[in-house]
Amino acid sequence: MARGKGDNAKKRKASMKIKIVKPKIWNFEVIKGKNAWKEVVYSARMSGVPSKIKAQKAFKMIVENDYTSAVEHIIIKFDLKMTKGCAPEFLEHRIVSHTGYSTRYIKVSE
Repeated sequence: MARGKGDNAKKRKASMKIKIVKPKIWNFEVIKGKNAWKEVVYSARMSGVPSKIKAQKAFKMIVENDYTSAVEHIIIKFDLKMTKGCAPEFLEHRIVSHTGYSTRYIKVSE
């Protein structure tokens, strides 16, 4: 029996599993004072900047390379975990800046 082109597509769709992740918010703070730069580094680490890079060096790198989204997190900071599919919708209606998880500095398996 000959197979049609759609058979493989049907097989792939049948094996796809989607995990539903409930959005989660934690680590909510209002940041101020002379140590606010450390929160900028924290935000950059959330995007994948490795902890082996010292905080002062990471901050210098952020400023020199104009990674401004991390700098904008000085005032109010919170962590939010959601599915990758929901992120574009969240960002479309956002009133704040964000720093998303990136594989620029680390492998995803780390």
